[in-house]
Amino acid sequence: MIAVILAGGQGTRLWPLSRKLAPKQFQALLSDKPMIVEAYERLLQVIGPEQIFVSVVPEFVEQVKALLPDVADDHYLIEPARRDSGPAMAFAAARLQAAGFGAEPVVFIPTDHAIGDAELFVRALEVGQDLVRETGNLLDIAITPEFAATNLGYTRI
Repeated sequence: MIAVILAGGQGTRLWPLSRKLAPKQFQALLSDKPMIVEAYERLLQVIGPEQIFVSVVPEFVEQVKALLPDVADDHYLIEPARRDSGPAMAFAAARLQAAGFGAEPVVFIPTDHAIGDAELFVRALEVGQDLVRETGNLLDIAITPEFAATNLGYTRI
């Protein structure tokens, strides 16, 4: 499995803590570690660092490299323009396909999500990886929404 950490957030939704030059992914909100480091460390419980890529906008590359020094330079997928999560995922998928990773399941990991039960999350990734390999289908790991949020997408089955 290949993991793409989505680290291009703009820092506009959690103001004043999160700002343009220091968005949520760089904040230590839930522990003493920045959220991007927490996301990376959760992934290391399932896959190795050679399978982890980071999708990031140019202005955050050096900051991310300082926080994730074990990510290889060629594993940074530098977004050509800031266009939100969907286009960032499409860009990353196209780059991975071109690099020969097209047959591998890919999981996209936002860096600004609170994961309350890290063990359950890791188990969901392991089971999800197996399901995608067995079926070849798309898999969406999510929570049941409690309210409508117009700034988030929905999956209709």
